[in-house]
Amino acid sequence: MKLSIIIPVYQVEKYVKKCVSSLLIPNRNDYELIIINDGTKDRSIEIVEQSFSDSRIRIIHQKNAGLSAARNRGIRAAKGLYFWVFDSDDWAETNCISEILDLLDGKTDVFCFKSHFCNYEDNGRQETINDMIKGTTGKDVIGSQYEPCAPYFIYKRSVITDNNLYFTEGITHEDSLFTPIALFHCERVGYYCNPVYHHLMRDGSITHVVSPQRITDLIFVVRKLLDYGDSLGRYKYKWTRCITTTAYGMFFIQKMCDDRDVEYKLKCYVNCNWKLIRYFFYSKNLKDKCFACLSYIMLGNVFRAYRILYCLQYRKK
Repeated sequence: MKLSIIIPVYQVEKYVKKCVSSLLIPNRNDYELIIINDGTKDRSIEIVEQSFSDSRIRIIHQKNAGLSAARNRGIRAAKGLYFWVFDSDDWAETNCISEILDLLDGKTDVFCFKSHFCNYEDNGRQETINDMIKGTTGKDVIGSQYEPCAPYFIYKRSVITDNNLYFTEGITHEDSLFTPIALFHCERVGYYCNPVYHHLMRDGSITHVVSPQRITDLIFVVRKLLDYGDSLGRYKYKWTRCITTTAYGMFFIQKMCDDRDVEYKLKCYVNCNWKLIRYFFYSKNLKDKCFACLSYIMLGNVFRAYRILYCLQYRKK
């Protein structure tokens, strides 16, 4: 078994048939689809059972525990040499699965998708996104312009299980924490350069809802990333991008969220955390360095520095 494709399912009856159909190809029995029923209350699982009769499909049922718990359940149940977590409202490009399976040689620790499709449900628009991801090791990838979205990577299962690297349960933005740490343990990187993953951008998805919980979870993620970065020694400089990108996301979402309690919590955290400023100084990005200098001049007022830069950038547009 070369590959286990793990598909958590929750309230996606409108999309799940297209997702599963895109991943099934004839004449290949060296991969499996593990569908995790995360306590869905709609007809998603019924649709799968009625639409597909395929020995490569396994359905595992559990009480609703969230995306991370469902992914972890799939990783533990997987039989493949590699695994690929796949969101159940997305789909794969036609005729790519066989090519991907042929790449899985057991020698490479992770395969990265260098580009993907973004599909906007509200207007039918599709964009091809070409990332600046590069490098021959996972540590190199961390230092490049990569997206932490978990479905953009196929991991050798032993790398994850041997190092006990699972998704943190009970939070959103779990990919921003899992992906850089997982990549750090990957020595050999391979690439699939053609766009393969269709990412559906829809209003109902978790990452498109602005909420205080998302900011709280991002504070948790940034704290964990900072702590992990402190243990990396000479590789610390490669860790800057995952810190700065996640921090900017935290500030941006807070600006969109009108909640004074969360704003106060974020201010208190970032304005007393000089480690955060230090990582912005490490960055090779000019904007990051300007942000760090401004924060330093303002005696560590990171929150205020971001507001100033945000206003300047907004006025330019």
